[in-house]
Amino acid sequence: MDVHNWEHGYFIQDTWKVSSKLTLSLGLRYELVTPFVDKNDLIANFDPNFVDATTGQLGRFVIPSQKTL
Repeated sequence: MDVHNWEHGYFIQDTWKVSSKLTLSLGLRYELVTPFVDKNDLIANFDPNFVDATTGQLGRFVIPSQKTL
């Protein structure tokens, strides 16, 4: 498989001395993780919550295109 994705993460932190006995260290983090993309459309996924209306069977495979088959 020839796959890629983007992952970005940012973090900021600051420390405040409130009193001689209390110091606060606070931080904020943001992350962005994009889904994997396959150059050849070979990635498949499974949806366990799908219910087939005719058979009642649980689960299905989700494919991006006929090329995957």
